[in-house]
Parts: sequence; structure tokens; C-alpha cells
Amino acid sequence: MNPEPTSVVPVDRVLVVRFGALGDMVLLTNMIQRLHARFRVPVDLVSSGSWTVPLLQDQPGIGEIVTIGSRRRPYWLSPDQRQLVQWLRALGPVPTWFAHPHEAGHLALDSTKARTELGWRPVWDLSQALEAIVEWYAVFLDDREVRTVTLDQIERFSTLSAR
Repeated sequence: MNPEPTSVVPVDRVLVVRFGALGDMVLLTNMIQRLHARFRVPVDLVSSGSWTVPLLQDQPGIGEIVTIGSRRRPYWLSPDQRQLVQWLRALGPVPTWFAHPHEAGHLALDSTKARTELGWRPVWDLSQALEAIVEWYAVFLDDREVRTVTLDQIERFSTLSAR
């Protein structure tokens, strides 16, 4: 991994916006650590969930954590959303990462049919897949060329699937 950032414009703060599930914290904490290392400033977080603050407040590199009760509640009925807007306006323009898998809340992944009817088996187990995801995001967040790691991962996957 490249510990030194490449041509980073000096900033005072970095912002991550993430409304996810508790399980997403593995990727989110890694993202926060890498952004902090890259920009050398605190990383602020906008999120929801009562678990966010206790889980992340002592993480290295974390700045302010602003949470809202529900992002689905209409704005005019949500004092915490109005407070968030005021906080964001006061923060001003900062590098911002929106870490939101748009379709993840709607997916129900189940490989049973592929396994039973087609005899499909996964090439990578869950651990290998997660390692590949973390590896890719580490390269991306270090602002390095993702094409090389992507092609390497495709090659490793293809080699295993050809067996």
C-alpha cells in the first residue's frame, strides 16, 4: 500500500455520508482511516443509527459525527434534518464521499436456484470476496490506479474458475 498521498490539495475537513447497516461499518471504518491518512485531517461523518456514535467516536481519524433519526421522514417534519442542513452549510465545501450502495436495500441475494438447477458453486468464498473488495477500495482510497488491481483480481478469479 502507498502510505503517502499523491498530489493532495490541502483541506481542513473531509466528509463521508453513509446511511447504512451495522455490517457496513467494516468498510466504513477502513474508508475513514484511509481518507484520514490521505488528507491528514479529521473525517466527519453524516449517518443514521443509534450505533454509529458509540461504534465510531473513538476511531482514529474521525472528526464530528452527525446523525439523523430517519432519512425517510419528510424534511419539514424532521428537526434533525434541518439541523444537519445548517451544519453542512456552516461546514462549507469540502471533499465529500457518498458511500451508499443504491440498490443494496432492495436486493435479496440467494444462489439456491443456481446451485440446484445449474450446479453452480462460488469461485471465491465470502472471506476471499471481502478481501478483494477491501483490497480494491484500499487502492481507490489511496488515490492509486485501480485498473491494475482490477485486472489482477479478474485474472485471479478467472484462474480459479477455470479449474
